[in-house]
Amino acid sequence: MARAKRAGSSEPSRPKAARPADLARLFLDRANAGDVDGVVALYESDAVLAFPPGQITVGAKAIREVYAQFCRSARRWYRRDRQSHWLTKMSP
Repeated sequence: MARAKRAGSSEPSRPKAARPADLARLFLDRANAGDVDGVVALYESDAVLAFPPGQITVGAKAIREVYAQFCRSARRWYRRDRQSHWLTKMSP
């Protein structure tokens, strides 16, 4: 499915969270689609991310690198009991 582009921008428009509960769904949809820029768009430019475990990542550029690496690792996120988890794709 093609995404519409914002007027005067080369970035695609993406649905925004209308309420906090929307964030988990949008994150999972975008992360599992490999849409790193879409995931980063959910964060403020000066956000702080406590991920990967044991590390603190600060700012959109650094957060983008974390998620780009994560998406390249072929992991998939899923939602269970109000928490997000990830699965590693396994070869048969």
